[in-house]
Amino acid sequence: MHDFNNILTIILGNVWMLQQQSASPLVQQAADEIDKAGTRARHLVQQILRFTRQEPHKAEELQLPAVIQEDVSLLRATIPAGVELTYVMTAGCPPVLADRTSIHQVLLNLCTNSWHAMDGRSGHISIRLDPVTISPDEARLHLTLKQGRYVRLTVSDDGKGMDAATREKIFDPFFTTKPVGEGTGLGLSVVHGVVTDLGGDIIVRSEPGRGTDFELYFPAHEAAGSAHAGGRTGGELPAVATGQHVLYVDDEEPLLKLAERALTVKGYRFTGAAGPDAAIAVLTDRASSIDIVVSDLNMPARSGIELAQTIRSFRPDLPIIITSGLINDDLRAKADAAGVRALLPKPYTGADLHKAIAGALRDIPTPD
Repeated sequence: MHDFNNILTIILGNVWMLQQQSASPLVQQAADEIDKAGTRARHLVQQILRFTRQEPHKAEELQLPAVIQEDVSLLRATIPAGVELTYVMTAGCPPVLADRTSIHQVLLNLCTNSWHAMDGRSGHISIRLDPVTISPDEARLHLTLKQGRYVRLTVSDDGKGMDAATREKIFDPFFTTKPVGEGTGLGLSVVHGVVTDLGGDIIVRSEPGRGTDFELYFPAHEAAGSAHAGGRTGGELPAVATGQHVLYVDDEEPLLKLAERALTVKGYRFTGAAGPDAAIAVLTDRASSIDIVVSDLNMPARSGIELAQTIRSFRPDLPIIITSGLINDDLRAKADAAGVRALLPKPYTGADLHKAIAGALRDIPTPD
């Protein structure tokens, strides 16, 4: 997975360079498509890492239309050719506080359940996203929903449908109507767990021969300073003057070349080091000329954390950024103890790299 993250970083980084430099509309269009595919691959890698390593899910403020659109693009490439998939989004959906991977998992399970319900026939799956407000009277009709704003995700199909007895059991763990060996019975129980953990609810409408509708209600996230409230978005940073000298450390030569192009085009000075020993040699020779270090985590001989610890012994003021394909609580604790200024997830684009460097440089304490 480390190698695959490096490959994706090289792809995304070089596509970003094309987007920055090319004046050709055709090249720009091709680069945009590659960027979209690479970004989907990046999110897929993150999902795989979370599931296989059982990392705790992290809630964040999400704009569901963008998350669902990403999933729809992937689903269209995976569902059977005879199944039509449509997506309709109503403007004005508020953000929700949820884990991105869990939302992906919810929609994947619902759509997989829908096309299995067609028993190999052609059919139609409809995905709809719209904002709703639950009034006090409506809230009293639900056992779990409170009054307030929600985002409603509706997944409908024209499959075989379910009778009342089946509807009563669909969220029970290990309950399945599929033959032995064709289903675990966990998909819809996972969906139910995700939605209810967020304080939402699910309404199911289905009859034999009339298809099925799943309505999922996600509570709106009304925190102060949310992107929908106006003002600068969280992805923006005030401008920082460039020209600083970056020491970039990685044992992969293509990543060194990519970083050099991405940084020098924005005015940074660049020195590459093909590993921790080379980085120490550069710093020993001209420590005062280096303004910031960006280092990969996984390298032969010693890790990026061990390199940071060594650097701190003689340049405690030097900002250090560590890049890694898996950033978890254990790495955060080790990075904090080693004095690392920031962690940059792999794969990343040139824009991600610039943002991380600008943020780390901006956080440098100034003398009183």
